[in-house]
Amino acid sequence: MLRYLLLLASFFVSLTLFAQHTVSKDVVVSVSKSVRDQEVNLTYSANNSTSGKMTIVLSLEGRSFERADGSIPAVKELLPGTNRIISLTNVSRTPAYSYMWVSGCVDVEHDEVTYLLPVAPGKTTWMDTLKSIGEVFLGKEKSLDFISFSFKASPGDKIYASRRGTIIEMEDKYDAPTGEGISYQRQNNYVVIEHDDCTRGRYELFAKGGITAGFGKTVEAGDVLGTVVDGSAFANGTHLRFSVYYTDLSRKQLIEKQKDRAKTYQRQYVSVGFTGANGPGEVICTHPEEVIFQEMRKKDIKRWKKSRSN
Repeated sequence: MLRYLLLLASFFVSLTLFAQHTVSKDVVVSVSKSVRDQEVNLTYSANNSTSGKMTIVLSLEGRSFERADGSIPAVKELLPGTNRIISLTNVSRTPAYSYMWVSGCVDVEHDEVTYLLPVAPGKTTWMDTLKSIGEVFLGKEKSLDFISFSFKASPGDKIYASRRGTIIEMEDKYDAPTGEGISYQRQNNYVVIEHDDCTRGRYELFAKGGITAGFGKTVEAGDVLGTVVDGSAFANGTHLRFSVYYTDLSRKQLIEKQKDRAKTYQRQYVSVGFTGANGPGEVICTHPEEVIFQEMRKKDIKRWKKSRSN
């Protein structure tokens, strides 16, 4: 019981860290100056050193410039690498600036796409929904804000990408769980894939060192990500977990949060639809090409077909 309480405490600490802005060097703003005909112009840029999208809000003090090529505060979605935020024309005095960023995008509208089941085609599995931590340990009613799926598996089974995207996070250093009847374990091996609509798919319960997909790489739906861990210590046996979520934050809320860092934000989970599955229960997995191709460009489809014909 003490073990579960400690795990529960750690879980709520991790939620708090997620909800607050964390200071790091993942996003750094720089200012460049240019002078033409005695007119001083400034350009503000931000370097996103992560593999996923970030969103920044940048504020300036005073009005010591003639015009800006965007609204202030400036809110900008940042792709990996260097991104221009805003430029000021005919600056009389360099204004002080402040900024903050959040992981992901704001004002997200997720696409209605079909997801592949993240298990091998032809395999029969049992699909179920997972309970939230509040339901498991605190006896709370079912949370409508938490949506996560589990799929029964055998140790060493492959885990497959359900949707096209870029791998932006991964961890595979943890050993298989020990004991019996475990309902929750905080330290799991996982992969996070960012999709084109800025939602993120999280795949959990990989074997230690079992992730074969490369960090920062784009994967297609149906690509192998790695192997599942021996989960015989879990109450529901060996399985893999999958959820889709995004940052539930608007442009207006991000500007307000810069003014008051105590304001929090949360993940919004997405109720996805899987091909060949109509809800919890037994399902035979298929990976139809029309689902794999739904977010590919023509040249991607051509390359995919060529790679599988060799």
